[in-house]
Amino acid sequence: MKITKSLAGFSSIAKVSLTRTFVTRSGSAEIKSKIDLPAVHEPAEGFDDVFQVPERVQPTHGIPVCNLHFRGYLPQHLDFYVDFARRAAFALKMPCSGPVYLPTQTSRWTVIKSPFVHKKSQENFERKTHKRLLQIKDTNPEVVQRWLHYLKMNAPAGIGMRATTWEFENVGVGKTMVEKAKKLQRSAPVSNGEDKETQVKEIAAQLLKDIEAEAKDETKTEA
Repeated sequence: MKITKSLAGFSSIAKVSLTRTFVTRSGSAEIKSKIDLPAVHEPAEGFDDVFQVPERVQPTHGIPVCNLHFRGYLPQHLDFYVDFARRAAFALKMPCSGPVYLPTQTSRWTVIKSPFVHKKSQENFERKTHKRLLQIKDTNPEVVQRWLHYLKMNAPAGIGMRATTWEFENVGVGKTMVEKAKKLQRSAPVSNGEDKETQVKEIAAQLLKDIEAEAKDETKTEA
């Protein structure tokens, strides 16, 4: 829409036109549609498995076979690695409990800044050790050892681990151990005492041969 006005002081031949453009709502919508805007990528339904709570395998008998203690000075790193251990346990189909937050151990030291005259100026140091616990149930000991070995290989710096494992045997394990020991004794070819006697005899015979050879050499040189 254009509006033209004649200015006073100019001749009728020379006229200056002033133009004003009015943009309506429909026109602004058309302009926006013509501009190439970047496409908006809508987020997919749900989140990635990394951001979700680690899944758990339900125990069948509830028999504990391993307690794994974690210790570290930075709680963020400690919780991150405990989460990693839980995901590794789920991948091996091991019933793993959630993280148990044990009491934090606080250690303090008071050290003098300078000896002798300025020994009264002291400084305090504090260290906090954070602890976590995971418990494994109803799992084969070989799978538990494989899991512990994998965690030990990928453990970051500043995190310590201590594992307590239990192995269960059938009733009468003492008799089976005695029978295995007897079988090993029977399978041995010669006892330790006889082995020592034969070794001593062989060494003595070798010494006699050496002495006789030296004596023959001396007699030849004298002749």
